[in-house]
Amino acid sequence: MALRVGKKVPLKRRITPQRVAAAERRRATIRRTLIGLTTLILLAIVGGAGYTWYMGEQNLMASNIEKPMPSRRVEIRPVRQDPNANVGVAIQMLTSPVKPGDNASVTVRTNQRANCNITVTYNDVKSTDSGLMAKTADDFGMASWSWKVEPSAPAGTWPVDITCATKKKSGMVRGDLTISAR
Repeated sequence: MALRVGKKVPLKRRITPQRVAAAERRRATIRRTLIGLTTLILLAIVGGAGYTWYMGEQNLMASNIEKPMPSRRVEIRPVRQDPNANVGVAIQMLTSPVKPGDNASVTVRTNQRANCNITVTYNDVKSTDSGLMAKTADDFGMASWSWKVEPSAPAGTWPVDITCATKKKSGMVRGDLTISAR
């Protein structure tokens, strides 16, 4: 006897409350997932738009800043002094202390084009260095000297006298040069 296979008849599934609840859970999970993805996409779009707007504002603010103009060369001109003005002399810089054999220098400010002389004395003996010659102040009233302190100069504080004169008026200043022991 042979078995005959007939037409397949689908079995009807019975709808049970457990199956209904499971289907509802699947639909709720899918719905939550879609809402979450939609929310993330909207946040990304809003965030991107906000970022783009903010960066555009920064560029606008940067473009509103004035660009520096090329600077012109400024020429400093001396102020003209009265040729009959009193002569003032002031030490602007004096290297001190120095050691015997080192270089020393002094800068003074006085009247424009004043003729200035310097005298450096160590222990009542005048220095004869070639840097201690008469100078004429420049248009700004500055005069500078540099000289080598004699290697035999004794330690101590010694006077540096500077006298400047224009026409019949003159001025003088004394600085103290300290020579330290080697």
